[in-house]
Amino acid sequence: MEYDPDPNGNVIATRIRESNGTISHAVVRGYDDSDRLETITVDGVQMAVQEYEHGFHVKTTFPQTGNVILRYYRENGRLRAIAHVNSAGQVLALVEYTEDARDRRTEVFHAHMDVKST
Repeated sequence: MEYDPDPNGNVIATRIRESNGTISHAVVRGYDDSDRLETITVDGVQMAVQEYEHGFHVKTTFPQTGNVILRYYRENGRLRAIAHVNSAGQVLALVEYTEDARDRRTEVFHAHMDVKST
């Protein structure tokens, strides 16, 4: 394995080099100005795009399928829910967190939806 860091220490490229010297797989990571992971490309194909709002990781898009993972936060910055949504906007899976008045997690709800293709 070979790694290429950027000046901030983020690993921007990982390569698997075979014994004959050829590269069998290459992963390239792109970072934003705040050193947050923004894109992941594998063997030249963009696999994931990350989006941030107000410093929080709110969305991951998978360009190959159009699916997204959405993250919802409370006003106190704690994660409230995560939804996996397909390209048609249908929720495939959902995780919700419940907290008490002292911000302690008290319950985790997980649902996996059986969505039929049309």
